[in-house]
Amino acid sequence: MDRECFRYDILSELFNIGMGKAADMLSEIVQKRIALQIPKIIIPETESGEQLGDQFSGFFDAALMVSTISFTNSLTGKANLVFPADKIKKFVALCSGEGSLAPEDTAFTDVDFDVIREIGNILLNCILGELGNLINIQLNYDLPQVAVYNRIDFNKDLDGEKNHSFMILFVTFLIDDTEIEGAVIIDLMVESFQELFRLLDGIEAGL
Repeated sequence: MDRECFRYDILSELFNIGMGKAADMLSEIVQKRIALQIPKIIIPETESGEQLGDQFSGFFDAALMVSTISFTNSLTGKANLVFPADKIKKFVALCSGEGSLAPEDTAFTDVDFDVIREIGNILLNCILGELGNLINIQLNYDLPQVAVYNRIDFNKDLDGEKNHSFMILFVTFLIDDTEIEGAVIIDLMVESFQELFRLLDGIEAGL
């Protein structure tokens, strides 16, 4: 098997497992069936000169709600759960049984921030946990931080990261026949990114 294909296949598999575990945990908490899908994984070619924000052109056009977990130890980086603010507001309403929102109801309450923080904590920990289990490493996590960005500022933050590499997972929450699209951005220091793929290559060699 081509090495690049193997890397993508094994990352897709572990991310799907992590997403499945997160969906089960969220479903149990809110007492509703929640499914999570990963349509695709992108690993941008940073040396091509393309800006990371270009990957989101036409996908995220408005305000963004971002939940971030930083991690250290065997790998160093951050994992960001990113959703359009209006869509995650709707998702929180569906989870809490509020149903539809008034068009003008766009402000986030402290409760909304707590719910989004918990969603990010569950989903990102499941993804990073599966990654750690697969390559037999330990990661130390910080508590998730939640913030609202406009897209331009968020893109600038990402594109301004030097000596970093990224993996992007475009994800979809399914709840009450409603689809909520978002993304997980795993931001690794270049040395950690290289170590990750070295460990993945070791798994391939052992098969």
